[in-house]
Amino acid sequence: MTLAETGEPLAAVVYKAVSEEILAGTLAPGTALKQEQLAARYEVSRTPVRDALTQLTTDGLVSLVSSKGYYVNDLSRDDVSDVFAVRYQLESLAFTLAFGRHSPRQLHHLRMLAGEARLASTEDGSEVFEISTQFHRELLAPCPNSYLLEVIAGV
Repeated sequence: MTLAETGEPLAAVVYKAVSEEILAGTLAPGTALKQEQLAARYEVSRTPVRDALTQLTTDGLVSLVSSKGYYVNDLSRDDVSDVFAVRYQLESLAFTLAFGRHSPRQLHHLRMLAGEARLASTEDGSEVFEISTQFHRELLAPCPNSYLLEVIAGV
């Protein structure tokens, strides 16, 4: 499936893909993010890439260096700890609102993801990260507060 087939705005899809790569360590601190290369990689035009990079800059994952372009930021342990503290509080609220709203199919899928996480290779953190991200999304999916879910996705 290409990014265009997800049904989400392309800038949001590119943002999500790049931010996940940064957080997983696939894109190392100091890596230059060239709009043309990202557009080709994700098979989109430069406009959604530019919008995604602007949001990544706002969120502190990327910096824009004048006349040079965008670069992946080096996140300190304190930065990561702060993000997790905020995310923990937001997800706790969302889970409270979602509690009791999961369908049997959703619960079964959550059990399957938990099993996959136990079997995932810890050598490459990207596999565990991907499964964990999917688990958290599905765990919170029944939350009726769509604004809260958008905020969590941005964190």
